[in-house]
Amino acid sequence: MAILSLKNGVSSISGATVKGSFSYFSGGTRALGPSDVTGFYSGYDAPINGYTVYQIYGASGFTATVANNDTELNYILIRMGGTGTTVAQNITWATNTSTVYINSASTVYSFNIAECCVGDYPTVYSLSSSIIVGAVLYSNPQLTIPYVPYQSFFNTFRPNGGDCNSVFYDGFLIDTSSTVTAINVTGGCD
Repeated sequence: MAILSLKNGVSSISGATVKGSFSYFSGGTRALGPSDVTGFYSGYDAPINGYTVYQIYGASGFTATVANNDTELNYILIRMGGTGTTVAQNITWATNTSTVYINSASTVYSFNIAECCVGDYPTVYSLSSSIIVGAVLYSNPQLTIPYVPYQSFFNTFRPNGGDCNSVFYDGFLIDTSSTVTAINVTGGCD
């Protein structure tokens, strides 16, 4: 389900954000009414770590092009008229033009961890940029499979796949919903 509703043109609907020739609502699925009445259409979900680039097309339409990474984004923006050579330059170009809008997906971060006293060293994924209390850990980069430890949720874990054979002070704990519940936990397996 798209979290972006947008149209070519300025909206008279309260709460719309206007960027150049686009009006949009993001972060929800607000019911705006029929597209033929409001002019709003559901956007296309950007892939994880990717982008959907919208460009004005015709009097009342737009095109949507998906980029899976920064290299693809740069190529698309150059095709749309971007004047830079780097992705940063072309994002600046897109930001300053009224006919292009970039919608980015959430960034997924990966961590190598150690499940102490078990010897398992999985890679886990999260929307959090660091292992902090409240971060939810997943087994896959699509964030569809919660991380389930090899042996037990009651083990202490270490970030960066650290050695667990001596006393350490940077451990963390997770609960059965794969959420980090404590950091800076003392542990050791000797």
